[in-house]
Amino acid sequence: MYPESAGSVNLSWEEYLMDMAFFLLIVIITLNLVLGLLIDAMAEMRAKNTLKDEELANKCFICDISKADLLSQKMSFDGHTSRDHNVHSYLYYILALLDKDYEECSFVERYVRSKVERQDVSFFPVKTCRELQEKRK
Repeated sequence: MYPESAGSVNLSWEEYLMDMAFFLLIVIITLNLVLGLLIDAMAEMRAKNTLKDEELANKCFICDISKADLLSQKMSFDGHTSRDHNVHSYLYYILALLDKDYEECSFVERYVRSKVERQDVSFFPVKTCRELQEKRK
């Protein structure tokens, strides 16, 4: 198919075997480097996700009070996160405020709505909750 003068190379089986071994060695090393980088990246992502999961399991998402602090005050962490600071309730409240006509909002609702529109979360209770305040009285 190709003309003989185009530079056909006649390799002996030893040269062919050495070329193939070199090619396979380079491919294997390159693949191992790429796969090693991928595995390291995935392990790092898994470690970050594990830290996030542990933080969510041991801290209130809304007020950032730790499970240990609540338990030391003889309060239920699960009750606190499901009743007092339920994330879904806060989300529902914010979505309801944004859906509500501005003129129909009370003063507190307007305050919270303005904070949400400015992406300011300072209206969230930080390191406090009603039950903790009542226990401290």
